[in-house]
Amino acid sequence: MMKPFKEQIGMPELRDYFDKNPDGHIYGEFSNGNILVFEADTWYQGDNDLEPDDPKFEEFEIGIYRIVKTIRASDPYYKPGALFEINYHTFPTKIVYDYKG
Repeated sequence: MMKPFKEQIGMPELRDYFDKNPDGHIYGEFSNGNILVFEADTWYQGDNDLEPDDPKFEEFEIGIYRIVKTIRASDPYYKPGALFEINYHTFPTKIVYDYKG
């Protein structure tokens, strides 16, 4: 079952921002230590890879983002131009909308 979008911590606001500001940039700090500036690429519905009859199965909105600037990264993959995923489980711990830095 799809988790109601309004309950997907931060995701509605993130999507709304990019719907209104398609060329906008966001600064995000993540729980893994990454600090990235990113822009929107695409959105889709995904799940947690469990079988649909598993009681812990869930579907949720996923955003794919392109890194514009890497301030700090836990892995060399996270460089400008690379794509990465955010969902309500991996939402940034700090976010600055309309980042110009």
